[in-house]
Amino acid sequence: MKSILVLFLFVGTFSFGQDEVVYEFGSVQFMERVPNVGTNRVKRMATTINTYISSIVNKGYDDWYASFSDSTIQRVAPHKFKNKFKRLQEYGFHSDSIRVISITQLRKPYANEIGNEYVVVLDFGHDLNVANRVSFDHLKRTDDNTNVRYFSLNVITIDKDFEICIHKYGSDKQNANQQEQW
Repeated sequence: MKSILVLFLFVGTFSFGQDEVVYEFGSVQFMERVPNVGTNRVKRMATTINTYISSIVNKGYDDWYASFSDSTIQRVAPHKFKNKFKRLQEYGFHSDSIRVISITQLRKPYANEIGNEYVVVLDFGHDLNVANRVSFDHLKRTDDNTNVRYFSLNVITIDKDFEICIHKYGSDKQNANQQEQW
């Protein structure tokens, strides 16, 4: 019975494709509730997500870079940000319709991040160029990594706002170390 409950909770965490919109702010639709966050904060999270994706679409590197937490900026080598931005532009995002289909709060934040951290899975409604996912895309380590409509990012609370943080999900060693957090 215990294993059935664990399986149900695991499948429930990654069950995508809900049809009912819970929150909608501009072009960002939340298809499920955000754990431990009220409506005003969800609106700020939607703004963060939209700014992040829109800056990639509109080739606004400075706006994209400004969306990261200070901890991420300190942890990631400065020259790598331009490469990450270029890789994300190759995905072919459109910012006119972003659906948040899954949002999971992590037990503890990654590395030197401080605050509540969430893994946010986005559905763009069109195929992305994700044949070789970037290492900070959480879907790289899941069974849904071949779904070309999905992309994930990590969002952290900073005071009353949200910022983007980067993890590295690419290597088996890193995945094994992160397994405790999931």
